[in-house]
Amino acid sequence: MSAPVDYQQSPASYAATRPGPMSATENPSNNRNSYSGTNREPVLAPAVPVHQRSTSPTPPGSVDVTSPISSPERVKPKVTFDELKAKYKSLKREKRELEFKTEQLTSQAHRNAATIETLQQQYLESEKLREERDIDYERLQQRLEQVQIRLDSREQEYDRLQANFITHMKAIRATDDDLSTIRTKLANLHGSVAQFSMGLKKHIGDKSKAMKAFARTFPQVDLNGQDQEANIIMHLTEKLVNEALINIYISFGVYPGLSINTAYNELHTWMLNRGADDAALRLKQQLCYIIARDRSPETKSEIAVAHKLLSDQLFTALLEVYPSMESIMRSKIDKFIDKAFDLSLAMRGQEVDVKVLLIKEGDAFDPRTTAADYKGVAEGTVKLVICPPFEAIEGDHGFLLPAKVICS
Repeated sequence: MSAPVDYQQSPASYAATRPGPMSATENPSNNRNSYSGTNREPVLAPAVPVHQRSTSPTPPGSVDVTSPISSPERVKPKVTFDELKAKYKSLKREKRELEFKTEQLTSQAHRNAATIETLQQQYLESEKLREERDIDYERLQQRLEQVQIRLDSREQEYDRLQANFITHMKAIRATDDDLSTIRTKLANLHGSVAQFSMGLKKHIGDKSKAMKAFARTFPQVDLNGQDQEANIIMHLTEKLVNEALINIYISFGVYPGLSINTAYNELHTWMLNRGADDAALRLKQQLCYIIARDRSPETKSEIAVAHKLLSDQLFTALLEVYPSMESIMRSKIDKFIDKAFDLSLAMRGQEVDVKVLLIKEGDAFDPRTTAADYKGVAEGTVKLVICPPFEAIEGDHGFLLPAKVICS
């Protein structure tokens, strides 16, 4: 039995006799490839003619292409339904947890987005405020510079006015003294009085007579039972001279001895009673200025009479205690009174009053206005006031010359 005609032809001649072109799937080579699984769609290879088939048995280890392909059987895992159900529930629970976490993260993302938007808005507002403040700062800086320029100009004007005022005050003051020079002159003058009293210590006559004389001069001082020591007599002498000089500073009227003192006191009181304190001060300064430059015989005579009267009174009181020092004491006393007259004119010509503070025997020791005595005692009761304190305060300026006392 012979094979059909078609199978007796070769694949190439068979394809040539077939009507129409041979498709790619009909290509023998492609058909051969189909056995290797290279094409997705399985294509059967053309059958081999019977006369070309081998009738020999298939060698061991070879593959019979005519027999169906055999493959090793797959081992199916043994999974129970309960395990699958549990696995399903676990996956479902994990899914719910993931969905919940996703919702939380989404919500947090939304909140973060809102926070970021709020922060951005706040940042924009702060930037706007900063720009406005920068503008305000520049404007204020410009105003400050303008004010500083005006201030510098005012300070220069103030310095000029102050210089003019000082020049003017020097022109209307009786002397060129100010509070600092007056303090120095007061301290020097009363220091000289202390040295003068110490120099008379060895020239004391009758001590008992001297104590009686001082008891008459200072009746307010309790001298009973006091030892008749030279130191006590020396301090009483210093007190006597100091009080004579202080009476010149605070003397009646505008200047000691002048005939206009009564009229001046009446006018000065009248002005103060009407609140014209500044006018009263200017009146006193102008009169002191005139007195300091007055060279008229009448004025000189009035001042000389007052000078001699004060000198004689002090000299007479001291002569009773120091009878052998007549010639020396007269010249010293005259010098003290001359300096006191000059200081009186300088003190009255100031803008503020140079005051003699009140302190008397029997008062408690005040460390603010009182210095320790010669023994270093700075407490207790004032036994003897040798020299009272002087004070002149003008705002933050001025001075306080403490009192000199003996305490018990």
